[in-house]
Amino acid sequence: MQDVIDPDDIHTSFDDIAGIDNIKQELQDMIILPLSQPQLFISHSLFTLPKGVLLYGSIQLRESGIGPPGTGKTMLAKALARESGANFLSIATSTIFNKYVGDSEQNTRAIFTLAARLSPCVIFIDEIDSLLSSRESGGSNEEFTRKVKNEFMSSWDGLMTDENLRVVVIGCTNRPFDLDDAVLRRFSRKILVDLPDAEQREKILKVILRKEKVSADVDLKHIASDAMTKGFSGSDLYNLCQTAAYMPVRELMEKEEKELAVDRTPKMDAFGMLSLEDDDDEKMEVEETKEVTVRPLMMKDFEKASKEVGARGESEG
Repeated sequence: MQDVIDPDDIHTSFDDIAGIDNIKQELQDMIILPLSQPQLFISHSLFTLPKGVLLYGSIQLRESGIGPPGTGKTMLAKALARESGANFLSIATSTIFNKYVGDSEQNTRAIFTLAARLSPCVIFIDEIDSLLSSRESGGSNEEFTRKVKNEFMSSWDGLMTDENLRVVVIGCTNRPFDLDDAVLRRFSRKILVDLPDAEQREKILKVILRKEKVSADVDLKHIASDAMTKGFSGSDLYNLCQTAAYMPVRELMEKEEKELAVDRTPKMDAFGMLSLEDDDDEKMEVEETKEVTVRPLMMKDFEKASKEVGARGESEG
């Protein structure tokens, strides 16, 4: 489906994205400022708002054409819309394609017509390779996708000729080499969103854990090191921290289960008889008033979590 999100309703900001300061600065200069403050660029004939920006995965995987998921491309697009005050038009390719003749092309035109009305607007298309791929399947389906592709590029070109429209298409893909060459040419900016290195992973961990209770023994530099999280994306690091956060809760639950098992052990009464008296109601009242405290995250939690969570690329390889 296509969702229109007001920038005030987007809860992701650049502050939530760590480890890619150079990319954020590039987006700030070439997209956010022109969208939010166009008056600053009226006298600059050399500068034009790029009508297309491609955020793509790791070039290290060029041979397979596959980039790593979870590196923050979607978060970047949302944060960009919020920072620039632009409406965010999220497009699912499934809503474009329709089995009836001509409907898919009409849906495509409608997207760009809506975006023009919403200006300033960011048109966001995740996995854009599934819509504008260079791969040919043959038969009638090939002709069908060709027509949709041509309509998309024609409508996109219409945006480029209107300098007053503040609309930019942001495409995300982990398969940049599957895109049609004509499509790639229309993306005047192509930005590699690669896997973070150790220093970047440490910055990401700080952002993820900024609101958590963390023990002094937690060494983020070691967690971010190649020895522990090499090949981890931002999404992998989040999963690692989430798994680690369950450790103190799991520990508390196990402790309470042991205490409950002891309490349920039959006891001798004053006459030397086993007492099976049920005092569950009384215990429930005590439990309700009992304050539950979960200990801070410790280094051992991350070490245990690292054995359960691996880099997504490793599990897929």
